[in-house]
Amino acid sequence: MCLTFSVRNVSHNYLNHTHTVSKERADKIAAAIEELHYIPNQMARTLRSRSSSSIGVILPNIQDNYYVQIFQAIESFFNAKGYCVNIGITKDMPELEQKYILDFLQKQTAGLILVTSQPDQTGFFQNHIIDNRIPFLHLDRKIMGIDAGFLGFDNRKTVCTMTDRRIKQGRRRIVLFAGLPEYSSESDAVSGYLEAFRLNGLEADRSNIIHTTPNKESAFRAAIQYFSVSHPEVIITTSKLLTVGVLEAAALSGLMIPENIEIAALGEDNWNRFSDFAGVRFTAREAILLGQEAAEQLYQQIKTPKLYEPKVQIFTDKGEESLPVSAISPHTGYSGPLTVLMLETLQVELFSGLLPHFKNRYHTDVQIHTIAHNQLLNAITDNKNNADVIMYDMPWLNSLARSGVLADISSNISSGGFDRDIYLQNCLERYGMADGKYFGLPFMYAPQILFYLRDLFEDRAVKNGFKKSYGVRLRPPRSWKEFNLIAEYFTRSQNPDSPTLYGTAVPAAYQECLVPEIYMRMRGYGSEIYNDQYKIVFNSHQTCRAYENLLELLSSSAPDYLTLNDRMAVDLFLDGTIAMLVTYPSFISNVNDIQKSCLAGKVGFADIPGKAPILGGWGLGISSRTKKFDAAFQFIHWACGEEIANYSTIMAGQSAIAKVFDNNELVSLYLWLPLYKETYALAEPVIPPSAHNREVIPQDKIDAVIAAPVYQMLNGKMNSEEAVIETCKNLIALFNQYGYHQK
Repeated sequence: MCLTFSVRNVSHNYLNHTHTVSKERADKIAAAIEELHYIPNQMARTLRSRSSSSIGVILPNIQDNYYVQIFQAIESFFNAKGYCVNIGITKDMPELEQKYILDFLQKQTAGLILVTSQPDQTGFFQNHIIDNRIPFLHLDRKIMGIDAGFLGFDNRKTVCTMTDRRIKQGRRRIVLFAGLPEYSSESDAVSGYLEAFRLNGLEADRSNIIHTTPNKESAFRAAIQYFSVSHPEVIITTSKLLTVGVLEAAALSGLMIPENIEIAALGEDNWNRFSDFAGVRFTAREAILLGQEAAEQLYQQIKTPKLYEPKVQIFTDKGEESLPVSAISPHTGYSGPLTVLMLETLQVELFSGLLPHFKNRYHTDVQIHTIAHNQLLNAITDNKNNADVIMYDMPWLNSLARSGVLADISSNISSGGFDRDIYLQNCLERYGMADGKYFGLPFMYAPQILFYLRDLFEDRAVKNGFKKSYGVRLRPPRSWKEFNLIAEYFTRSQNPDSPTLYGTAVPAAYQECLVPEIYMRMRGYGSEIYNDQYKIVFNSHQTCRAYENLLELLSSSAPDYLTLNDRMAVDLFLDGTIAMLVTYPSFISNVNDIQKSCLAGKVGFADIPGKAPILGGWGLGISSRTKKFDAAFQFIHWACGEEIANYSTIMAGQSAIAKVFDNNELVSLYLWLPLYKETYALAEPVIPPSAHNREVIPQDKIDAVIAAPVYQMLNGKMNSEEAVIETCKNLIALFNQYGYHQK
């Protein structure tokens, strides 16, 4: 579009709704506003009254008492001066921070105080704040290259002192848990840590510097992973939120504070030193003093802007203080070990970090052996690992139960100590019941949902281009035909203006990746493999349409689908290579990236096209050959129960416990949880034939029969109709082989 007007003459009538503006002109104005990043300036509109009674304070969070105390001091000061203090919480997301800044400026806020999450965006601050002479201070994290007042604490000196003291005590395995390295407060802490080792003539092990997103969930995940491979003598943390996550991980890993490990942290000055973080040593940052000084400096800027000179003010922590220690002693004698055969995935790797909690509580050692998805079923049936506990994919349950691989646990579930109602409705039966008996418990709930790049779907230019190309508005697809249409639009080879390379990705590296792509389309088109009488009904118009839909999609998909697995497809989505993806939660290993992207509005989620998802997931059962049945049941009851359900969700191993989906804190972090719960009512598992008087047809054999012609189709050696006919013929042969005779 050629823009023939500037920001200065953007229509007054359009912006203020004073007169009607034609649709054509309104569209042009809206496009110009978006392209030029125009912000209606309330200050410019009210030049005759350049006063405001509001102050904007923008903080990363209010879970950390450090920021709460800073805000309380600022609010107290300005309330006494007759100002109203407004707060914006960014959750460390630059997009939210920019939104709050622009909103406050538009509302003619008298001044801003900020702890930034985008310290490298010099141009943004210069253009919007410094050049416009907005009274402004930044705290804690320095913004590069701007001339503005700054206040913070000397983290370099404090962490150097803390580390040096422990080195001189003879400790060497000292780990630093810090926030993101781009924040000056965190990079200063790292510098202090390294300096302490240099002062003592030692080389610091940089693998003992753990950077994490500054929230307790990320710190918990990082600490669980670290404790699974190493037990440090000392952990130093740079905030109380990180301390919370580390403490939780230590407790679940069976590490006592301070008996097994010392934790020292940067904290704030509190009076309640005997009821907070037992056993942890804290420095005391006078956060209230920093907040008071920041408020006074901003007030000076507002009242006497011509006399104000920006200055840097650095505060020093008070010395460390030790908090009282809990009187719990660790258990030292363990029985076992139990051998557990599990899927090779990040969620299981993180789950392994919780094992010390089980071991300390039930005094039983556990050894986990992990196997790749496409090899796990064979490993289960061979049982060369002599496993006591088995992790199984839902479709394998019936054949594993009827063939005697899994032990009957019905009597344990019927006992008074087992609560069936903690799971999603009928989930216990779906994941654990075969032939009217229980053989396992729900371990990992996995519904399919659609993720899409929300910021692109809501972009005006992108939406207008889609409407112009197809005559319909852009939205998350509700049918598989619409899915393909949108995928085509977001594929650059078919649309040179596409902001992404490809519309989607079809993971087909091996059969276990490919068959969900087939089954969800079959369900969406109303197709079935067999009917209630176990008769093959695969060769149908609906199946052909599902296959044609998949074949048509290939031209709009990442081209390496034959080598692409589910985790790789998620990575393509997260790095912006593809615009949308249907996947299971168990494949979202980069849960931090998804979380931040969803909270920032970059990523959206919706029901899959056709609202007919496949219910996936994994259960835990007991080997019929185990000699440790009671300990094995104790383990699966713990692993699939309420006690660790929240932790499983934090680590992306979605629990099937109903309370998880109603936990407000978790829902505020993982916005897709309510949809995961709603999707359960729509999802159906893939169930192999299992008539009581006949043998179960193993689901992997059915999958193999279905996948083989589809691979031929993907390689261009068959068309969709030929693939359906070939599959139907092979299914009839397979069903006949297992006694499900076809006419």
